[in-house]
Amino acid sequence: QNVSKAPDIKLYIDLFQSTVSKDINEISDLAEERTESGRKMLANVNLPHSLTAYRQGGGIPEELWLRVEEFQRENRLAKLKQELWELRDMAELARTTYQRIVSQLDFDIDSDKLFRKENPGFEGHDAEEVQRTIRLTLRNYDKLLGTAQ
Repeated sequence: QNVSKAPDIKLYIDLFQSTVSKDINEISDLAEERTESGRKMLANVNLPHSLTAYRQGGGIPEELWLRVEEFQRENRLAKLKQELWELRDMAELARTTYQRIVSQLDFDIDSDKLFRKENPGFEGHDAEEVQRTIRLTLRNYDKLLGTAQ
């Protein structure tokens, strides 16, 4: 009876890996997109060169002030803040999903240990052994998520 449940574990593992991989890829793509957007904005306003001029005592160039005014008029800061909050919300959702999955995996191991204690003759797959690969993958996703946050 318990050996027949082994394929179900693989199905759940595959489903989990697919879901987490998709979420992490979406977050990574969005972070990369936003980073590139920020780079382009800085390049458009020549901000690095303007800061260099300011540090050398030249003041802030009139052209930069005009660009700042345009930035404010177009409400770009609010848009950037909104995008940042959306990205943070996505990262939090991924973090919550990750924590739920780890909790479920821990519960499965505890259940397996209890079952083996009550059924010492059971020779089915060990849950910790089955989960080893997925837990390694989870640790990698956790690192990526930490970097994204």
